[in-house]
Amino acid sequence: MRETINRLRARPKEDRRAIATGIAVSVVAVLLAGWFIYFMHNLTKGQLEYTRPTESVDDFSETEVISETQTETSTPFFVPPPQTSTTSSL
Repeated sequence: MRETINRLRARPKEDRRAIATGIAVSVVAVLLAGWFIYFMHNLTKGQLEYTRPTESVDDFSETEVISETQTETSTPFFVPPPQTSTTSSL
């Protein structure tokens, strides 16, 4: 193993980068293949099921949502401070 590493260190930088890229791509490909096989295995066994959310979309009325959105968008994000008079009476 050390001989192989030492031989790689003696190569030009471009060759080392190409070898490192190839190794990285291979590792990612193996991990993706393993994940895909695991996912498909669970899918065919029926362990992955779609569950509906407990809340229904019908619980929200459209007019409520529209009025809340209009209220939120009509308020300014920055309210400048009120102008005060700088004249002083002596």
